[in-house]
Amino acid sequence: LVMDARDLKFLDESFPTVTSFFTLMYVPQADHEKVFREIFRVLLPGGRFLVWDVNIAERIDPARDIAVFPFRFQLPRGDVRTAYGMRWPAKPQGLPYYVALARLTGFQVATEQLNGRTFYLELRKP
Repeated sequence: LVMDARDLKFLDESFPTVTSFFTLMYVPQADHEKVFREIFRVLLPGGRFLVWDVNIAERIDPARDIAVFPFRFQLPRGDVRTAYGMRWPAKPQGLPYYVALARLTGFQVATEQLNGRTFYLELRKP
């Protein structure tokens, strides 16, 4: 299924878990709150929203408008090397940004981990 995360076509309280794996970095900041509210809506009470994404700091060099984040993932059968790139956002969007957004939209923060350039969040719908 393909649909707009700002307007999910699922019924309220449809899922126990929603995941986001290096996705929010591609969603415009102006839409983040709407996306979080939609995910909150489709989660069952007690449901989890699991987020893995890039910790994007403030832009230091105004001449650079593209951010590229190379990664190496260690898997049982070998390493995978990849990179994620995007236009540099207007404001930083890392762990503190998403924790504040989660609380604003009604989520409880169960786990927050900063792992260098990346972060992991486990959010719960009360």
